[in-house]
Amino acid sequence: MKRVWVTHDIGRHNLAMALDFGCLEAVVIGTMRSTLTPDALAATVRRRLQLAEADDHLLLIGNPMVIGMCCAYMLQRFGSMNVLIWDNQCKRYLSQTVRNADVKAIEEKAHASAR
Repeated sequence: MKRVWVTHDIGRHNLAMALDFGCLEAVVIGTMRSTLTPDALAATVRRRLQLAEADDHLLLIGNPMVIGMCCAYMLQRFGSMNVLIWDNQCKRYLSQTVRNADVKAIEEKAHASAR
């Protein structure tokens, strides 16, 4: 069964439109303590996303540190990730795929322009 992994569900968003892409699963729920260490967060992300499959989607909302760790985990594990992007004009989510090669191309362009 396909899943949509909500990176950080703080309960403020209506996510019903994301159900078109699978059942909703939260990686992190509720408010986060400001004292939460990156190691502890990484363990939570790893524990939750070990259930993810390559064709699942990430819905990138909430704390930027959670979003970054979820993206890094999915890219490292699968080499790509599917993300849901809200299209305000159509009022629905669209699926986009990001691949490791896309990220490497950004890095290569940055190095080339720095020369």
